Amino acid sequence: MSAPSPETRFVDFNRHTVIYKTVNGHAIDVQVLIPKHVQSGSHPLFVQFHGGCLITGTALHPDWFPPYVTSFILAHSAILIAPNHRLLPESRGADILTDLSDFWAWLQSSLPAYLTSILPALHADFTHLLVSGDSAGGWMALQSAYMLPKDFIKAMFLTYPITQALPGAGATEKYGLPIPDAEWLERYLSNIKPGAVVTSAAPPARMDVCFALIEHGRMSEFLGAGAEFDTLEALDGATWFPRTWVLHGKDDTLVSLEYSVRLAEKVEGMFPGRLRLTVRPGEHAFDHGLCLSEEEKWLGEGLDWVAKAWL
Repeated sequence: MSAPSPETRFVDFNRHTVIYKTVNGHAIDVQVLIPKHVQSGSHPLFVQFHGGCLITGTALHPDWFPPYVTSFILAHSAILIAPNHRLLPESRGADILTDLSDFWAWLQSSLPAYLTSILPALHADFTHLLVSGDSAGGWMALQSAYMLPKDFIKAMFLTYPITQALPGAGATEKYGLPIPDAEWLERYLSNIKPGAVVTSAAPPARMDVCFALIEHGRMSEFLGAGAEFDTLEALDGATWFPRTWVLHGKDDTLVSLEYSVRLAEKVEGMFPGRLRLTVRPGEHAFDHGLCLSEEEKWLGEGLDWVAKAWL
């Protein structure tokens, strides 16, 4: 089964953009996608945080949004919510967590009225909330689970999640892209204007910044140190954990499979049966072209396991 092209990835949705906060005069938005066949009634929510190592990326970048995820959302007539947030290194990890908190406050206080302004008979069903995230979006999803009240999130679906600042290995090339040297990175950082805010960058924009910060070992300098920014360590303070499916490629050279293995082992020790880890052959983002099909039966089975808790 062939995947729809990125240009048609969201063709079955009506797409809306709304601002949830403003920082230094810079509006930070959230994308709200409503399936075209949905006109009324109460519908489950699917919140998606984008990847990009917290340095690049943008909400609903079609190349990074797998076809099987849109099929899953449409099959359950869910409303898709995808926020942007401040990015490193112009901002810091603490700023991103503030944006995350403000996004959830906006969702709970303002989304219902916003939806009825679009379709008067349309309602968000907050009792059926699924949170998803790929790579850095997985870090955002885990932070959300720690931040929100018990049972508010019914389920999570994470793909190759980052759980802490990625360590540098001093590589000079990544995925065919040259990595700028330390001097280039220092010039970039020194040219950041005080108060600068970046909240969206469609790849390959800022991929050079992303790989340079990681490979020169400077990601933690901007993300922050301590349990607040290490989602594996922060799990120590958790009193609950939603049912979570984690999907990771065994050949991932950007976010080591070991991160998800350690997460799965720790969750199992604290909250038995709440996390299921599936390991498949492939590099980082190996699932971006996958569709729900008989050939990928394991994919549907994993999503069904998540949906039982979500719905």
